[in-house]
Amino acid sequence: MEVCPECHSVIVVNSVGEVVCSSCGLVVDDARMTVNEAYNNKYLVTGKRTFNENTSTLVPGSFVDMDHSNMALSISNVRALGAESTLLRGFELIRQICRSLGLNKNVEKRAIFLLKTSFNETRRRVNLTVSSAAGAAILFAVRENNIPISFKEIYSSIRNKGKRATTSKMIRAYRIIEEIMGESPERMRPDVFITRVVNMLSNYVNVDPLQKQRVITEIAKEADNCLRSLPSQVTSGKNPYVLAASIVYNVVFKGEKYLGCMEISSTADYARIMRVTEYSLKENAKMIDKYSGAS
Repeated sequence: MEVCPECHSVIVVNSVGEVVCSSCGLVVDDARMTVNEAYNNKYLVTGKRTFNENTSTLVPGSFVDMDHSNMALSISNVRALGAESTLLRGFELIRQICRSLGLNKNVEKRAIFLLKTSFNETRRRVNLTVSSAAGAAILFAVRENNIPISFKEIYSSIRNKGKRATTSKMIRAYRIIEEIMGESPERMRPDVFITRVVNMLSNYVNVDPLQKQRVITEIAKEADNCLRSLPSQVTSGKNPYVLAASIVYNVVFKGEKYLGCMEISSTADYARIMRVTEYSLKENAKMIDKYSGAS
């Protein structure tokens, strides 16, 4: 019995002849035909390959949606088999993550270039998954372009797509890119992330537009003041995005001044929206209270 090279599930031949995985939908082979079928008008020949006219867009290595009878291509999982299949999967993952995070084409193209440039060296020196290497390339690209996207957000987006990546491997791949490129982009500062977190929070302020602008401005001002009250030795050891999210959390949830106009009523909701853990929010809030109160 043949099995899928991707997930090792059983492969099947559907009603129109495509050989696909019964689990993940990987197209394993072209349409298989009998001798009689080969001369039927419903088939067409392109070069050395023969396709069914209903499925001529299907190629080995692509994924299909197993829930639809027409076997439409699932664009989010397009892959190609062959010698460079691993690298091509990395390119496609970069495109998916950039789209999900709202990153522009310049970042996407730069990340693809960085992955291609560092890939052979990464594989030679360390045993990394392509997902970890792709994540490192995206992180390097966003820092070069001074875009406030955090390591945590990129990592979470990769994991949400079911890809195998770890924080330690992403960091190792990032260090290799730094060596190859001969530079280390500056890490985003917490104050830059505060602006982004407040902008994200503005989507959940449920008041009239004029009052909404006032509330957002006040939250941003209080968060900036809170950040300035923290000693540099404390902020330098913290993830800048998580720290920014924690400072804004502290400003909004510490009292009842802003909660009345918010659609967010719990720490769990805030943590989910900001893509951070409740534990990190609460632990940072204790630290923020300690230093901001002392100042």
